[in-house]
Amino acid sequence: MTQDEIIEMARQAGFYISPFDSVLLPKLETFTKLVAAKEREKWSEVEAYLIAASEGSMSRNNSEALANELLTAVRERGQA
Repeated sequence: MTQDEIIEMARQAGFYISPFDSVLLPKLETFTKLVAAKEREKWSEVEAYLIAASEGSMSRNNSEALANELLTAVRERGQA
């Protein structure tokens, strides 16, 4: 994510940020990296479940339960 994108998202969230802010901008960049890392971690879990389901190492009931769980999680994230 670029610095301009971070600034724009912060503005959309109600922050006033100068591109030259030497205190807040580095903290926002660090926060953004932490959020992105957490998202990658969660999607890695989803990928592992999907691979297990596609390889047939899950029963049909477990696959359907997992699919419902993943759909619910994605919908909830979209509402945040």
